[in-house]
Amino acid sequence: MNSKYPQISFVFDRRKVASNTTKSSVEMRICHNYKQRLMATGVKLYANQWKNGKIVNCPDVVELNRVLDKMLSDVRQIVFDMQMEGRIDITAIPERLKKLNSPKITFLDFCIQRATIRKYGKKRDSQERYDRFVRHFTVWGKIKDFEDISDENIILYDKYLTGTGMKPYSRWNNYHRFLNSFILDAITEGHLKRNPYRWIHINKQNLAHGIEKCLTPEEFNSIKKVGLPTRCLEKVRDLFIFQTYTCMSYSDLKDFNAFLIAPISL
Repeated sequence: MNSKYPQISFVFDRRKVASNTTKSSVEMRICHNYKQRLMATGVKLYANQWKNGKIVNCPDVVELNRVLDKMLSDVRQIVFDMQMEGRIDITAIPERLKKLNSPKITFLDFCIQRATIRKYGKKRDSQERYDRFVRHFTVWGKIKDFEDISDENIILYDKYLTGTGMKPYSRWNNYHRFLNSFILDAITEGHLKRNPYRWIHINKQNLAHGIEKCLTPEEFNSIKKVGLPTRCLEKVRDLFIFQTYTCMSYSDLKDFNAFLIAPISL
């Protein structure tokens, strides 16, 4: 069926094998844009236990109908979310349904799980930085669940870090950077839809106390002309000036041999 919204229904005994002594499956059928997807419900019935799309004549009739109703509600919610995202893919519904009904974990638990994976194969100091972040973030305790990931709480966390006297570079590199990576992982796995760091400016370095990235022409000329006490320092300075003019990397400079350059014919 070609429709903007998928048609969702239950199908019983699709293979026509049910009888009063043989059970058959109830399946969910989703149709959209001439495609069909069948999903198992886990419910099996005898031939006389299904009528007008509902379970009847069954000792567990209330509970089993509740199972089907919940599955229908969950799938409709998934389809609605897909519609809001701008694309409905019925082949992805089973995986989303599985995640929706998987055991719930907190964001803190998720961070611990992801930290264990991200630490694998890394050097000890990198592993310790993950452990330090998780301990520090847990003690702070203002963000525990996925619902707590908000602009306001990220700002609150930054203010907390600032209040400890930590420098901007350290705040970002040792704490915000890890939190941001875990939020991105949570988005990838479908736990979150939005990353507050996209909208919040976190100062990564205090430029007033940092090292400028570029020399001014005046500073460069000063380096060229300054008198140095040893021939070794003069050689280092000359190599730096040569690199500056040629944009040559350190590895290229190390292998450079002026005597191997072919003369240019004028």
